[in-house]
Amino acid sequence: MNADSDLDVVSLTVDGKIIEGWDSVRVTRGIERFPSDFDLGLMDYFPGNEDRQLVEEGMSCEVRIGDDLTLTGYVDDWEPALSRSRHEVRATGRSKCQDLVDCSAEWPNNVINASNALEIASRLASYYGITVTTDVDELVKVPQFTLNWGESPQEVIDRVARWSALLYYDQPDGNLLLTRVGTRRAASGIAEGVNVEQAYYRKSMADRFSDYVGVSMSVSPIAGYSPDTAYDAVTLATARDPEAAR
Repeated sequence: MNADSDLDVVSLTVDGKIIEGWDSVRVTRGIERFPSDFDLGLMDYFPGNEDRQLVEEGMSCEVRIGDDLTLTGYVDDWEPALSRSRHEVRATGRSKCQDLVDCSAEWPNNVINASNALEIASRLASYYGITVTTDVDELVKVPQFTLNWGESPQEVIDRVARWSALLYYDQPDGNLLLTRVGTRRAASGIAEGVNVEQAYYRKSMADRFSDYVGVSMSVSPIAGYSPDTAYDAVTLATARDPEAAR
């Protein structure tokens, strides 16, 4: 990533220090990427001196592009390297929501009952100082279900979000947003050679199936039925993908 003006300068703030002048920069955000992450390469001006080292693993940090806050989180890895002519350090990290991916979910008795997606996500995230908000009104209650041992908060939130038809992703301040697909159009539009530097498109038949069958979670009605009709009692919906049919 090349900075063409002060508006594009990427800075990393750690321990009150603002660090700029990167040799390499990658900051990745997306509605289907969780959590957001970064990968930065810079000169190590004080190699071998921990008192003056600017970046260390575990530090809280902020990444900005110009004046715009892009990511708030922690430095995961600090990788020093040296050659005959220079010392370098590579810093990688993720947003605050990394704790929702790395840790195991905490919930009394491991049973969630009579709660909506916002209430569930807020409680799961509260242990890590993460605030959850939503711009969706009238969230419905999620049916009772049991958490699996070792299941991460992100895995639980993913299940609940799918059931509630929600998207979830971290915001620049590191907190979590539950939302749905918007209806507003970007004022700038998208034009090749104007604000699109690179684009890639791939069509695939991977992970597509000709028939989809939705069934209830209970398997008790199956007992005692013949093999040809066993699933009729628990089938809720069916769908067919004509392009995948063989």
